[in-house]
Amino acid sequence: MKTIDFNFDNVGGMSRLYLIGREDVGQVAWNHQRGIARISLRDRSAVYGIDTDNGDFSFSEKLTEDDAGPRYDVVLSGFIPRLDSVPDITVLERGEWLAVHVDGNGCILLSGTKEVPLGFYGEKTVSPRNGIAFELKGQEPSPSVPIDRRAFYI
Repeated sequence: MKTIDFNFDNVGGMSRLYLIGREDVGQVAWNHQRGIARISLRDRSAVYGIDTDNGDFSFSEKLTEDDAGPRYDVVLSGFIPRLDSVPDITVLERGEWLAVHVDGNGCILLSGTKEVPLGFYGEKTVSPRNGIAFELKGQEPSPSVPIDRRAFYI
């Protein structure tokens, strides 16, 4: 019998989000024995890091079936305070991204692939809060993959 053990010391919530341009990813190597992946980057200076400790961020992934087969609808959403905090918002909106996100428990996931990257959709607002609400979205052929903590650093 297989057992799922629950750890009730669940901090939850996202603590960090990194957006990596599709062209900046060298390779993603999957370790099937450990069930985790390693990601290598071509240019670390091109990675956008977004601090997500303010509680305005979420991640969801839903398996759906249609005529083409299974797919995973991935959505990362959040709010970046102040319109001037991300001067490169048009770069983000025009880019194709892989997202590495870290939760409060230290789990690191990679969403998006080089073949099927995520799109960034921003909405600037000044009322009731001044900032940029955004979603990273994509329909992926496989679920987000855990990243090896020992091998990931930016």
